[in-house]
Amino acid sequence: MRLIWTLAMKEFIHIRRDPRTMAFIIFLPIMMLIILGYGVNFDLKDISLAVVDYDRTPASREFLEEMTASGYFYIDAYYDSIRELDRLLDLRAARAGVVIPRGFQRDLERGETASVQFLLDGSDGNTAAIAYGYIAAVSNGYTLDKLRERMVAAGLEPPRVMPTVQVKNRYWYNPELKSANFIVSGSIAIIMMMIGAVVTALTLVQEKESGTIEQLIVSPVRPFQVILGKVLPYLFLCLIALLLVLVAAYWVFGLELKGDLMQLLLMALVYVFGVLGIGIFVSSIVDDMASAMLLAVLLSILPSVFFSGFVFPIRNMPLLLQLITYLVPARYFLSIIRGIYLKGIGIEILWGEVLFLVAFAVVVFGFASTRFKKRLD
Repeated sequence: MRLIWTLAMKEFIHIRRDPRTMAFIIFLPIMMLIILGYGVNFDLKDISLAVVDYDRTPASREFLEEMTASGYFYIDAYYDSIRELDRLLDLRAARAGVVIPRGFQRDLERGETASVQFLLDGSDGNTAAIAYGYIAAVSNGYTLDKLRERMVAAGLEPPRVMPTVQVKNRYWYNPELKSANFIVSGSIAIIMMMIGAVVTALTLVQEKESGTIEQLIVSPVRPFQVILGKVLPYLFLCLIALLLVLVAAYWVFGLELKGDLMQLLLMALVYVFGVLGIGIFVSSIVDDMASAMLLAVLLSILPSVFFSGFVFPIRNMPLLLQLITYLVPARYFLSIIRGIYLKGIGIEILWGEVLFLVAFAVVVFGFASTRFKKRLD
């Protein structure tokens, strides 16, 4: 332990003398949290509508007023032909277009089905699906209003409540459906992966490039002692960065921690320990900084973004990719941090994820020690 502590203190001194490393560990996580929290947003508000109204009747104007009164849409402009709408959608100048054909009011007065065409930009499938849901809801409400008016016109008294099925949604854990809560909590796992793997991947490579690796080789220390001495300072700094990110998430986005902070820190400790092992493994098999950076990104950040469920639901992936996700530690820590942050659950439910992270850390560090020992030989 004395040798490990000596190596750790030497690494602390090196980090203190390198302001770029300190800035990368302390300030970059907060900057990335803000960028992801504001930049990745699935909330749709004020969808611009380009309108072609061939009917130009009170009924068509009433329908358009119903669309804008919902709060989801606003009319950007009126146009004379569908060709203009096609051009706007090609240029992404409008998110949606609505075409009201001639005879819209006449069909409604006759009790016939009146058609309205909506044009949606399908190149962004998520936006188009959400916009379609809004459109369907507004159209159904307008249809019920017209049904009541026809019953009154026919001398019938419409029921106070129309015989429809009313769905009352209750969203647990994120009642306002703010995508910031989903993104910010999940981005913490990605940020910790990015910092831990990339920074530690450069440690032994720096030793090789500066020539000080020979001093470690001839020193009376074992490979696992060298690795622990290298890792402990970054483990401490990553936990400090995590605390700063948690504070920033609260002050900037109002994201409150519903679970136990100590449990989160303990689980984060296990996760970061395994992440640092990835960086040590990378630094043990490459000899230059550029290769270490590239390999660290390929082994840590990219899998964490695409195969952890951070943005893309795992159940929607092909079976082969779903199997690959079981090897990505960020998948398990993502479940942990969202469970503690948004649901307020603890290790009594998340013990399976914790066991995987422990096993992952042990395997990665054992493999990294073996690789480094071979380098010494």
